Amino acid sequence: MYNFYYCKKALAMLSLAFVAILIPAKAMAQEVNIDTIMKHIIELSSERYEGRQAGTYGYNAAVKYCAEVLASYGVEPAGENGGWLQEFDVECNEIDNCTFHTYLPGAKNHDTYSLGRDFSCAAMTGRGYADANVVFCGYGLDASAYDDYANVDARGKIVIVASGVPNFLPSDITDRYASLRDKARVAKMHGAVALVSVNMSTTCADYEVQCRGYNGKLPHLATFPIIQPTKYCAESLFRGEEMPLDEALAKIQEDHKPHSFAFNKKFEIETNTRYRASAPTYNIVGIMHGASKKVKNEYIVIGAHLDHVGRQGETCFYPGADDDASSVAALLETARLLSELPADKRPARSVVFVIFSGSEQLDKGTYEFIDHFRYQGRIEAFLSIDCIGTGDSIDVRGNARYPDLWGVACHNDSLYTHAMGRAKKTIKVYATAEELAEREKQKKLEEKEAAKDPKKMKALKKKKPTGNEKFSEQVVEGFQTMPSGDALAFQPLEIPSLVFTTFNGKQHTHTTYDMTENINRVTLTKAASLVYHTLCDLTRGYYRGRTYESKLQVYGPLIDD
Repeated sequence: MYNFYYCKKALAMLSLAFVAILIPAKAMAQEVNIDTIMKHIIELSSERYEGRQAGTYGYNAAVKYCAEVLASYGVEPAGENGGWLQEFDVECNEIDNCTFHTYLPGAKNHDTYSLGRDFSCAAMTGRGYADANVVFCGYGLDASAYDDYANVDARGKIVIVASGVPNFLPSDITDRYASLRDKARVAKMHGAVALVSVNMSTTCADYEVQCRGYNGKLPHLATFPIIQPTKYCAESLFRGEEMPLDEALAKIQEDHKPHSFAFNKKFEIETNTRYRASAPTYNIVGIMHGASKKVKNEYIVIGAHLDHVGRQGETCFYPGADDDASSVAALLETARLLSELPADKRPARSVVFVIFSGSEQLDKGTYEFIDHFRYQGRIEAFLSIDCIGTGDSIDVRGNARYPDLWGVACHNDSLYTHAMGRAKKTIKVYATAEELAEREKQKKLEEKEAAKDPKKMKALKKKKPTGNEKFSEQVVEGFQTMPSGDALAFQPLEIPSLVFTTFNGKQHTHTTYDMTENINRVTLTKAASLVYHTLCDLTRGYYRGRTYESKLQVYGPLIDD
């Protein structure tokens, strides 16, 4: 009896010790330092790095800063030839200046618009000068089913269009006109000398200038200027013309046909650029070796992109504080926290830190990394951090494909952050009888009101069915999501991946307002904390997302096996 009692007690103590190993205690857990994170964001989004456009001096200076920080935390270089860097080429277009004026022929006064306040250049604008008459050409399409150029002469003129494509045309038609370069090529083919594309994006405010790094496929139009006024600026450009822009687009949407027209005003545009089809840029690759002989040759990769969209002239600067200095700062903070762990708590698996370039050009740097990383077959998971500096809760994407990996993030959220939101999606459902009755009632009221005014009655009769009359919209919570962005390059290799971002974030995407003053410190702290704790959990070696057999199917026999 005596021996049984002490054996039972010993087993109980052993069980408690085992549980203590598996479940990290919050009281002992390290926490992120928001001041350190903000220091990195303030540094990387400063004008010293000129908006971190891949292929420029500013980006290269930011690379040097990040590599030095990683080295200070004990991370070792793991790039090419034993260094930090992984080199590849990107398109690079440095915009030195751009001017934009409008005037009425014969008038003495010109209206001058400011680069960075009223308009921006397209990232891949050509250089050149144009002083010409103007034609509005809707969305800039010239398909046989819908042709904005059919009833106007664009030869020798500047074409002004709305960005995007009409939603009543099928994608097999509109896909050919989706990018700025697509629209510019069409305009040039019709004899235009420059393109003005009004930014209709809903991802920024009407007054914000916006610039996206990717403008579409080559070839580059070296001597064809492309500028992007804000919607607010467009109100001024269309004032005194045949109709305002919103009215013209509404007519196109209503009639399903073009409403192009010539302007009274003339535009004067001059752009000065330095274009390189192939400019060297760099990923940063570092490693913190695992402490366990058993699993130190297995890797957890954590990544974020450093490049942004640069600057244009002296008055248009894109800081990129949220996109994506916030994520790079979280990655650097993760390295610091890992380096300060006591020896007996160090990661069992090795951690690979990758700071990508070329993400503004279709995530090119991610593909470069995965194509050249020697131990692809030993990557157990990839954690991507993307724009975690704004928003109201954490969005961890990837549960549709990798539910077990997503579960690790959920578990750590329940322990440390309590900030993961639930994905929401708006879907179409059949309207209820009550909703249909209410719509019928509203329709009769509209008809009664329109009967008093012939113009309203005419407009009502021209109104076409949308096909949505029998449906309502419903918001569904908790739907499953796939990895996106930098994580896409890992999918063909079946490497389990998660993307850490935020709900209701990216509020100033690619605009001049993406600055440190707009960072949400609370959301940023929680997101960075969840990334760190999820990574720590994965490095302990308990998570097994990939079997050896699955790796063999993708890679064949692994190196050094």
